[in-house]
Amino acid sequence: MTLTPEQAAARREVPASFVPALIAGNEKRITEQWLVCVGETVVADLSDVWDVQRGVALEPAILDWHQRKSGHAITRRGESVTHPARPYVSATLDGMQEGLSLVIDAKAPGRWRKVPDVLAYYTPQMVVQRACVGAEAAALLVSSGGDEPELHTLEWTAEYEAQVWERIDWFWSCVETFTHPAPPAPIAPPVPQEKWRTLNFNSMREHGEPMPNWAGAMQTHLTGWADTEAAAKANKNAAKNVKDLLPDDVGKLIWSDIVVSRAKNNAVHIKLKDAA
Repeated sequence: MTLTPEQAAARREVPASFVPALIAGNEKRITEQWLVCVGETVVADLSDVWDVQRGVALEPAILDWHQRKSGHAITRRGESVTHPARPYVSATLDGMQEGLSLVIDAKAPGRWRKVPDVLAYYTPQMVVQRACVGAEAAALLVSSGGDEPELHTLEWTAEYEAQVWERIDWFWSCVETFTHPAPPAPIAPPVPQEKWRTLNFNSMREHGEPMPNWAGAMQTHLTGWADTEAAAKANKNAAKNVKDLLPDDVGKLIWSDIVVSRAKNNAVHIKLKDAA
């Protein structure tokens, strides 16, 4: 989406389109955006950048095509939305299928860019867009090398989303304190399920295959888990029996070093006396 001169002039904030570079630890882009935010420079003019202008030209056709194919209107095109809790974060929408509660961003990468890499790189942008509009889902509409657009609904973990917001808040703190942001380490994107691997340590050891450097620690913890699984199950079953037997009018029961207490919400807790 091309910004008007007025929109560009007001971009002393964290736009969703900048967040992929921020998450990737792109020092040049981070410094450029910081200079814009502290008022030292203005948003770069991308009128003569072919890749940008090619995407701008293709975007309406990509959106219109998907709208016809899906049967769901794509609205709010070009709308600028501010995050409900972070006034320094905004997103300029490519569009949204409101009936599906789906925010969409169109991408037209060259064929040399692998689609999974495109999805991984732009996922942070869609984390921000989804939060700005309060949508239930986010997707990239990708026309790879001019091919027919394909919709890719994105998924990520709560942990990854927290990391994205932590990085954004860190950048903005640098703006507020006029502290030049040191280049941060990249945050690894969530791995899609279709790329999940299966590791069989038994087979790898049997065939003399190299083990990952964390294999030793993992085997130690797995052994510990196996050694305590039966005890953990017995503990859980015993706790259930205690709670079932405790009369409704008993708020606290003490036996040996064990304290059983009932909370105001009627939840029953069991602790050793030293930990009570």
